[in-house]
Amino acid sequence: MGLAVDRKAVTDGEIHAGTETLACSGRSKLGSRSFVVRAVQCPAACDCTATLVFSPEQRADAMLFGPGLAPRLVTKSCSPDT
Repeated sequence: MGLAVDRKAVTDGEIHAGTETLACSGRSKLGSRSFVVRAVQCPAACDCTATLVFSPEQRADAMLFGPGLAPRLVTKSCSPDT
């Protein structure tokens, strides 16, 4: 699954292949587990995309991403204050 990721987080080295991330919607963490980024692509004229691969245990959490929900990936906390 590919999810949008902030270009600054990629260029600053915060998110890259192998990074353990949280998926957030607003200030809420989605799911009960963290997710490992497998690859990141940042085409010049587009947003960056991180590719996640889900284990069987993570598939239930991935279902929380559902239609219309655009989670963002972070490395520390879903709260923008931390």
